[in-house]
Amino acid sequence: MFSKNGFTLIEVMIVIALMTIVGAIVAPLSIDYQQRNDLDIAQTTFVQCIRRAQQMSMAGEADSAWGLAVNTGNIIIFKGVSFLTRDTSLDENYDISSSITFSGQSEYSFAKTTGLPSTTGSVTLTNSNYQKSVSLNEKGIVNY
Repeated sequence: MFSKNGFTLIEVMIVIALMTIVGAIVAPLSIDYQQRNDLDIAQTTFVQCIRRAQQMSMAGEADSAWGLAVNTGNIIIFKGVSFLTRDTSLDENYDISSSITFSGQSEYSFAKTTGLPSTTGSVTLTNSNYQKSVSLNEKGIVNY
């Protein structure tokens, strides 16, 4: 009499087929989730950087105005009224996903003590399937 030890070839093939089907369904969903998550994180980081630069200007930190500049893959908070004339030793770098592109205003600076922005405008953050907007008005209020 034979004893049955293990799985038959058909049972193994059925399990592999089911795993393939589940993987084919889950993979696009996880990629979509990652893209939305990257965009949410970039938007939140951008808004926090705007608020931090504004607060540093209002507090008169380092007795100067502060601002931020957006580059591909990072946001830089800088000391000074412009990115080109900034004090690079005090730069704060915040990394974001390189799949995110920014369009619109790429540099904001805030007046010392008042925290009012020197420029207003909006930025659109985009990845392959989604986009979000952040705007800064003349009173320094961020809308997103």
